[in-house]
Amino acid sequence: MISVICAWNNKDLLEKMLLSSLKKQSYHDWELIAINAKEEHLFSASATLNLGAERAKGDILLFAHQDIEFLKEDALERLNEYCNNYEF
Repeated sequence: MISVICAWNNKDLLEKMLLSSLKKQSYHDWELIAINAKEEHLFSASATLNLGAERAKGDILLFAHQDIEFLKEDALERLNEYCNNYEF
């Protein structure tokens, strides 16, 4: 599983960009861990992303910003293949 971890502060942007493109992925074994630092009373991006990593259930952790979008529908599939076929 791929855990997509995102620190966000704009729900509309998160849904329009990142979440919308995740829903179009051909690879479906992913989870989104979207953390709003203000709601969690966190004071830095690193603390927010570390909390996301702690909550992640996936073998692969993908840290993404709220305003990115995956342009290709097989992006997560290709990432999964790469991670499973190469040692890094």
